[in-house]
Amino acid sequence: MSGTINRDRQAQVADISFGLMGLIGVIGLVADSFDTTPSPAYAPDPWLTGIAAAALMIVIALVVTRLSSLDRKRSEEYTFQIMANAAVVSIMTSLIVSFAWSNDLLLGRWLGEPSLNQVQALMLGSWSIGYFTYRARGTGL
Repeated sequence: MSGTINRDRQAQVADISFGLMGLIGVIGLVADSFDTTPSPAYAPDPWLTGIAAAALMIVIALVVTRLSSLDRKRSEEYTFQIMANAAVVSIMTSLIVSFAWSNDLLLGRWLGEPSLNQVQALMLGSWSIGYFTYRARGTGL
């Protein structure tokens, strides 16, 4: 019985978290569209930028991989699987929308370049949509 209660509680916490994340993603995507402040024009050192970005990516990827294995041990398999599948949906959605948005032949001509905040909001919102889609399918809704 306690396993069922724990599983239900995990699902409720995940539902609330992803609901808030989706709401923040949509609000952030819309709100950042109203920011007309030009970005500063400076030229960082390309070698320093490339090396720092690659090092940061490697370190963060290793840390996140380790933390996700801890999460997998502590969470119920169904919840973890939904979150992982939704993350794949988020990444693919973000890549495709970013390509369409920044490509001059598609939407870039009308929408301009997406900002970092808009891409982050896009990832949050699409992760939330992916989560709730898989959650609805899993519960038979």
